[in-house]
Amino acid sequence: MRSIKVLVQKHSLFIEQAIRTRLYNKGTYSDGSRIKTFSAQGSLVYSPFTVIIKGKKGQPTDRVTLKDTGGFYKTFDTKTGDSEFVNIYDETTNNGEISDNVPRLDEAIQLGQEGMIGLQELITEDLRYDFKKEAREAILHGFE
Repeated sequence: MRSIKVLVQKHSLFIEQAIRTRLYNKGTYSDGSRIKTFSAQGSLVYSPFTVIIKGKKGQPTDRVTLKDTGGFYKTFDTKTGDSEFVNIYDETTNNGEISDNVPRLDEAIQLGQEGMIGLQELITEDLRYDFKKEAREAILHGFE
């Protein structure tokens, strides 16, 4: 049977895409709280100036997506250890570090509860498949 580490590696693209999707669609940290830039004012998530710029680009202004050009999203990578996985990224942009404008950036690039449930479902399905395959082999060829 494949190890959890191997299965997490297999589904690393799911992990990365789940984070991108949450960021773009919801603009939330992994705990579900709303991302706001340091320069946000009042109920805005950006400064009034950034709202104007984003609006002209046709980008959402009601949530911080962390996707201006898409370059940051392309840097997402999942590294697996024996008992954990870590999402890494490169936050350097032409305008400096993203964390200079967005607090708790590491928390934004974590999988979160909804993504973790999806990952657990994928891994559980893989383990069921492995178990059925091994059981079938044992029945047909005997136990070793």
